[in-house]
Amino acid sequence: MKSLQDEAITSLQGYDGDPSVDLNAGVKAAVGLGLVEKTGSPTVFKFAHDIIVQAAFDMIPPNNRSSMLQKLATTLIKNATAANVFESIIFVAVDLINRVENCKVIDQNQRLLYASMNDRAAKKALAVPDFLSFNATSIFSAKKYAEAGLKFLDCNHWITEHNLSMGLYSSSVSALYSCSHSDRDVLKQQINT
Repeated sequence: MKSLQDEAITSLQGYDGDPSVDLNAGVKAAVGLGLVEKTGSPTVFKFAHDIIVQAAFDMIPPNNRSSMLQKLATTLIKNATAANVFESIIFVAVDLINRVENCKVIDQNQRLLYASMNDRAAKKALAVPDFLSFNATSIFSAKKYAEAGLKFLDCNHWITEHNLSMGLYSSSVSALYSCSHSDRDVLKQQINT
């Protein structure tokens, strides 16, 4: 059975988004300006501050956002997989993917990959231990990832992708169950879906 990293590389092989944008040159310039910084790996970078992330996102023209975000996520996944640090960037990659308008992702293999990555992120968020109190941020993130993953599935996903569907719904229900009572009505609705 192929790992999610292998699936990502296979599915995204050759995808390069908008060919007019040279991401490598952009990253080098951003490092020089102090907008991004290298992490422990020479091929993985992070923004220096959350405000820079939002400003960078806001600067992308709306009609180019989906292709740019797919290109960024693809590059991040490829570089992190090559550097063997995929698990450490799963949340970043999935957050980028989930900013892509899901109706703009036409390729079914990519849609399934994105749903699988959301499933993995949801399960990882649920697994974050917090012994003093249940980590509300992780629970909210798990719910958000599971619901985003479901949006990438087609209408007959219970037949074509039963295990993935079950995993995403299970993560969503687990997160909702762990939330406050106000989310219990949503939980009941989710269970009945």
